[in-house]
Amino acid sequence: MLSVSKEVPWYLDDGTGRVYVVGARSAAGLILTVASEVFEESGRTLVRGTLDYLQGLKMLGVKRTERVLPTGTSLTVVGEAIKDDVGTIRIQRPHKGPFYASPKSIDQLILNLGKWAKLYQLASMGFAAFGVFLLAKRALDHFLQRKRQREFHKKARAAAAQRQARDAEGGNGTSDGEPKKDQLVLEICVICLEQEYNAVFVPCGHMCCCMN
Repeated sequence: MLSVSKEVPWYLDDGTGRVYVVGARSAAGLILTVASEVFEESGRTLVRGTLDYLQGLKMLGVKRTERVLPTGTSLTVVGEAIKDDVGTIRIQRPHKGPFYASPKSIDQLILNLGKWAKLYQLASMGFAAFGVFLLAKRALDHFLQRKRQREFHKKARAAAAQRQARDAEGGNGTSDGEPKKDQLVLEICVICLEQEYNAVFVPCGHMCCCMN
């Protein structure tokens, strides 16, 4: 239901001075040893029973856990160093940037960060290559689509020319001479490119293909 945390002030001492560390529990890499863990049952009183009844809950007790940092532990703390009004230096979580409190040395921390940086670099290169692939695929699809459209128009014109030749041979020409190419193209089924379109799509009203 409720979690309360209290931190005892502690400091780093390298032999030349003390630097207090504030809010180290939220720092990355800090592992505290569990010194004690006790569950204290809640006493049953009239006031407690009334509160439990009103809240609809039953409080069983309080669990107290004490975690300690043994004196003399070697730590490397990376954060924001500030000095208060009395001259005490403290290290705390910065507004922007990392906050580490680790038993590893500063060289090991830098090495680990370097490994992560290489992984991020490889990941960025992979995403960049994937993006180039998507762009190339889009360009190739557009090129193939334009090519198919050109081939379709070429076949349509060829079919219109063949039909015009058949109509001329069969004496089915129009009274005012040869029909226009555009009219012949529009009258041909866009699927078979041979017969006239004789089907209407409902409800759009398009006429572009034959029943076959």
